[in-house]
Amino acid sequence: MRNKAFIAAVLTLGLGLGTIGISTQEKDIKGNNKYSKIYNLINDVKRNNIEQDNEDDFQDDYEVIPFDEFIGEDIKYLNKEEIKKLKELYDTVVEYEIQASKARDEFEDLLEELSETKGIELDNQDEESCGESCGIDYDETQGTEEGQDFIVNILEEIKDQIDSDLYEKILALYEKGVQAENENNYEEADKVWNQIDEILKENGINLDEFIGEGENEEIYAAFNVVNGKIEIIKDSNIKKPSLSDMKKYDLLWERVKRLVPKSYLNRISKFNINTDGEGGVLAYVYGVDDNGEKWSMSIDKKDAINEDGKLDNSELNNTIIHEFAHILTLNNSQMKKEINNESKTYTTDEGTTTEKAYLNKFYNKFWKNIYNEWQKAQESEDAREAFYDKYEEQFVSDYAPTNPEEDIAESFTHFVTQDKPKGNSVKEKKMLFFYEFDEAVKLRNEIRENLKKISALK
Repeated sequence: MRNKAFIAAVLTLGLGLGTIGISTQEKDIKGNNKYSKIYNLINDVKRNNIEQDNEDDFQDDYEVIPFDEFIGEDIKYLNKEEIKKLKELYDTVVEYEIQASKARDEFEDLLEELSETKGIELDNQDEESCGESCGIDYDETQGTEEGQDFIVNILEEIKDQIDSDLYEKILALYEKGVQAENENNYEEADKVWNQIDEILKENGINLDEFIGEGENEEIYAAFNVVNGKIEIIKDSNIKKPSLSDMKKYDLLWERVKRLVPKSYLNRISKFNINTDGEGGVLAYVYGVDDNGEKWSMSIDKKDAINEDGKLDNSELNNTIIHEFAHILTLNNSQMKKEINNESKTYTTDEGTTTEKAYLNKFYNKFWKNIYNEWQKAQESEDAREAFYDKYEEQFVSDYAPTNPEEDIAESFTHFVTQDKPKGNSVKEKKMLFFYEFDEAVKLRNEIRENLKKISALK
């Protein structure tokens, strides 16, 4: 009931600074033990070199939920005096959060400065001393044995790709790193894993490729989304993020908030930071309930953040818009979860579209006459390439022919980021398709305004 949720939110507002709302703390996303501390250290060699965004950049990306939006329709249950008092408390909480964020950054910067002159180990302070006050239980040694086995497997796999002397050198370094890990000397181990990584890269071997070939992705952090804010999910299988990493994750979430229209943001109930290796899948979404109302979004840390520590604006922005298009076209207002192959409307793996659904109309207009041919083309890679070569001029990107769902998402992204087409080609008609819908035009305008604010509109 709304009233109960409202009361709980008000209690949280009065008693807990920094977290406005209710966290379900569901443990529905598990880390992958295969990629444990050792492998994380090797593949995250630059994590302590990420440049901090300056204060102006941070404030530019910091976004506060307006009081009226937070209270929502429950405001009708309050009188003027109650609204005034609550708003005063809310403004106090918001100001406290902003000041706390600034203080956190200053604290982190000072520790980094002292680490150079006093020998303070920032990472150790961050990961070990924080303890339960950080809200995360973390076992420092968990997964070490699995990680060591994983590295051994990699060494065996690349043994034939390098000469015996180099192999013996890497093996000796590996043993040195294992010893450092077992002695809890993670600073020394970090240096060793970095050294191995550099040696392999010099010989044309990128360890990120092994993640990409792996069965599972690596999870850095998992969050519930409550009232537009992310709350970390406690999971002993996921290493606790450092302060500097959390700042980056906050910025990634703020970017999502900027680009996903407000009328749809509440559909995102989960937010994850992951990787499948550099150059893999930058982001994806999936439904988290039985009817497609709530969604989860995952963003690849290694692809979303450049080497200079800044967000990869153009590619990241376009990908977030693309993923939002999936939420727009596959949610419970657009389709039923039940798959009805006898339906006259378009049916996909996600369910059966309604007659007025964007995807159903898009399919009937652009895919109905080529769909059977596309289905046959899925039998082989050569057939898929031949299909794309035949209809190349009908698609806005190389990825669009994957299926109607990806085509409409790619077309929507171009509809948002590009000027209104003046031509009459099929690919242009796919962008013009969205101008037929008032909602789509409003969403486009909202996203484009936010793109301008982050100086990314081409």
